[in-house]
Amino acid sequence: MQRRIFAPESPHVPGMLSAASIVVLAWLVGPQFSPRAAAADPLPFAVVSGTYTKTIRPLLTRYCLKCHNPNKHEGDLNLERIRSLTDIRRDPGVWEKVLFMLVNGEMPPADSDPLPAAADRQVQSWVRDYQNAGVARIGSRLGIQIVSDPGLNL
Repeated sequence: MQRRIFAPESPHVPGMLSAASIVVLAWLVGPQFSPRAAAADPLPFAVVSGTYTKTIRPLLTRYCLKCHNPNKHEGDLNLERIRSLTDIRRDPGVWEKVLFMLVNGEMPPADSDPLPAAADRQVQSWVRDYQNAGVARIGSRLGIQIVSDPGLNL
């Protein structure tokens, strides 16, 4: 029998979390208010991967690779090397760092071209979808079904 728990909307927690820590955190925190109007169940990795290839990678290429490439790699971050889901999953800490920097307005820096608000939201949303997909996969391996907060039903 699978147990259903609610996954938070991937709040940023500095530092790397182990897979078990993420599942325990999801278990303890329970439902939270979501910035999305209607939360959905975690997306499968195939959907997350397709969104990266079609939408996110072109945004990163346009706005981020000027500083985060193999030659410059500001902040020890080379986004050019991340081309596929396999590359994405090799270093999940990259996306935690990207999300932290965007949420806190630290990227792009003041001396760079600003990231349009819509693009910023798309990248943040994709990172959260990626994190939720990872939590769901870990949960399924442990026999726990991770679902989104359905909201308050009155």
